[in-house]
Amino acid sequence: SSDVLIGPSILKQTSEIYRKLRGTIRFVLGNLHDFNPESDAVSYDSLPLFDKYILHQLVTVQEEVDSNFESFQFSKVFQTIQRFNVVDLSQFYLDVVKDRLYIRGSDSFERKSCQTVLKHMLDTLLPMIAPILPHLAEDAWQNLPFQTSSKSVFLHGLAEAKSEWKMSGADLQELEILRSVRSEVNRVAEIARKDKLIGSSLEAKVVIRTDSQELHTILSKYSESANGVDELRYLFICSQVDLKEGPAGEGVTEIPEVGTFRATIERAGGLRCARCWNYSDTVGTFGDHKELCDRCHPVVQGKKAVANVAA
Repeated sequence: SSDVLIGPSILKQTSEIYRKLRGTIRFVLGNLHDFNPESDAVSYDSLPLFDKYILHQLVTVQEEVDSNFESFQFSKVFQTIQRFNVVDLSQFYLDVVKDRLYIRGSDSFERKSCQTVLKHMLDTLLPMIAPILPHLAEDAWQNLPFQTSSKSVFLHGLAEAKSEWKMSGADLQELEILRSVRSEVNRVAEIARKDKLIGSSLEAKVVIRTDSQELHTILSKYSESANGVDELRYLFICSQVDLKEGPAGEGVTEIPEVGTFRATIERAGGLRCARCWNYSDTVGTFGDHKELCDRCHPVVQGKKAVANVAA
């Protein structure tokens, strides 16, 4: 073995990792302020696929961390948690679900299903980080906005990995493919921003062209959803998505064993909703709230009804 290295650069890097994890926990706690697990939790079977996917990632990380703890590989524990926090949460899941948390009605299925997942995140992550970040874990535990069975995270013990959260088969493969497509969409959207074609990603219409029947079928499956969650436009954080079948042309991206595709960015059609900032042809069609889209209008109407009852 060698000596443990330490210095200004190492301390700065470690501090940044800590702050990112602390920021994630603060975000999750802040979005659970009105969540009651007893009455608001959504069962696993009823969760949207996007939510099930991040729980799959969570339990995979949990199994890896448990194995590293048992073999005393504490540096790998820290690396695994850090990678999950940055790659799976900050850059992916939490980025996607902000729309649901901020725009959907406070009692909507879309919001409650997301809050259910966030609650599971805290139940699993806080005991997981307690041995290496005790003050952060205990501080967060003492500020949980709901009742727990343990007064301290150190009395709670490590959460048991739930094997039923592990995904397999077609659903998992499709979601991994969608995530690969999202990475390319983010890349071309950034180029479009630099070229002043769009400002925010919500000003974009994403056009995806592919000659792969398999990829087109998968993308078409998520072009709309009955649950209002498992849709490409929410995954890509854009206003509209247009799928085209045919030769992708130059500058294609290949997904091994699936096919090639080309993603391009255009300006979204319609007007911008004053509430969610998505562009939609339905903005201007409601007489009482011409500035709202078809998604925000019923939410605002519901709030108005509650206010009238209270008055």
